Amino acid sequence: MVGFVIGTALVMSGCSGDDKKQKAPQESQQKETKNSIEELTRKIKKDTANADLYHRRARQRYENVELNKALSDIGQAIQLEPNNDKHLLLLADIYEAMNKFEDSKEVLERVANRNQRNVEANLKLSRLEFAYENYQRAIMRANRALEIESDNAEAIYLKGYIYLEQNDTAKAIDHFIRSIENEPEFQDPYLQLGKIYSERGDARAVDFFNGALNMNPDDVETLYHLAMHYQEQKKFDKAMRTYRNILAVDSTNAKVYHNMGYMLMIYAEDFDEAIEYFDKAIKHQPGYYQAYYNRGYAHELSEEYQKARADYRKALNIRSNYEKALEGMNRLDNVIY
Repeated sequence: MVGFVIGTALVMSGCSGDDKKQKAPQESQQKETKNSIEELTRKIKKDTANADLYHRRARQRYENVELNKALSDIGQAIQLEPNNDKHLLLLADIYEAMNKFEDSKEVLERVANRNQRNVEANLKLSRLEFAYENYQRAIMRANRALEIESDNAEAIYLKGYIYLEQNDTAKAIDHFIRSIENEPEFQDPYLQLGKIYSERGDARAVDFFNGALNMNPDDVETLYHLAMHYQEQKKFDKAMRTYRNILAVDSTNAKVYHNMGYMLMIYAEDFDEAIEYFDKAIKHQPGYYQAYYNRGYAHELSEEYQKARADYRKALNIRSNYEKALEGMNRLDNVIY
């Protein structure tokens, strides 16, 4: 639970042309970060008592996932300015990134106890308490942030997420909507509302998913949930178009290839093309036993029984008790070929 919540911003191979386009900005950003760190290092050599310079280099190294170096830098900043909450909050972030959650919590509590009106410390503590499933403490910390900033969209959203985890969907919806009202450009509540309404088969899900995509058209998680909604509503063309949009961003997404293959097999009854998509899913995720099963089922529907049996066997080699593959083998035992 801890790793999931903290890692999801509570708040989602190959060298094709698209991949190269994605790589270029990353490489450019890495080069810019390196130059920034080098520049800060030169400044620190000239002004070794400047806590802000150490803080800024710690921030750069934290964002560049150089966590031990970031920890050393922020330690220097704190030594120079022990009562500066800004330094302590970054220290908490670094500890969290290092999976030292108790250390992070201890630092945040130090800040919050010294300055109970520190909104950021209370929000970070709320997320940590939620991660440990201390829901009442998480809500208490979010409420404390709201006492200081009554329209804080992140605090309202966080309370909604906590209520959702507790299966109080009505309160969750209310808080997600309030969060959007206070911050219309906040993407996360749109996604959560889309997921809630999608589970209900409610057409309003599309509006909320599109609301999230208006802010980030290439967000793979939102696109995937939208595609799944269309798939579950048996809207074949819209689902396939949305899956293709994902592949334009992430050309190695095995789940997308698998789902496209499934739709071609079930709704279009195009078994040959479905098999091609299952092939791609397996290429990008060799342990994808569901893709082996569905490829086997496509072979079975095509009366390619030997190939079907081979795929069912591969699925069972990966997951020995996979019920669908066992059922497939049993069906083939009753086929004369």
